[in-house]
Amino acid sequence: MEVIKSEDLKKFSGFINMFKSMYDEASTNVNELDKLTQDYLHKLELQETSYTERAKIATAIRSVRKDRRYWKDIVECFQPMADILAVQEQRKTVSNLANALGTANLKLRSLKARSYRPKVMPEVQYHFSTPTPKKVKNEVVEK
Repeated sequence: MEVIKSEDLKKFSGFINMFKSMYDEASTNVNELDKLTQDYLHKLELQETSYTERAKIATAIRSVRKDRRYWKDIVECFQPMADILAVQEQRKTVSNLANALGTANLKLRSLKARSYRPKVMPEVQYHFSTPTPKKVKNEVVEK
């Protein structure tokens, strides 16, 4: 009887960590690309540039904006989950859930391997195994 596998716990924890790092990376990239766009716009505004230079800047801005849109789409898709994880109480809940699943898994493993060691009667030794449902007949045993 193994309800929760340790691989599942690792996957759950890994998903949360992967999600957080992807969201952080996407947010960072959006901010950096915003700054790069501002640099190009200020270059157009404040520096004397030729027609050719302005065309190159415009092409660069277009490329930056495409990249920014890609990362911003990721941020928007991940935002609802990020909002949940941003609240300290929710982070505790996710952490507590992972810990509870881990504890339950350890308990299940220990139940699989349990045995009874007799305290007084040495002939009573029993190794528990995973229970399987059996039909029980009602029989009267006469002595």
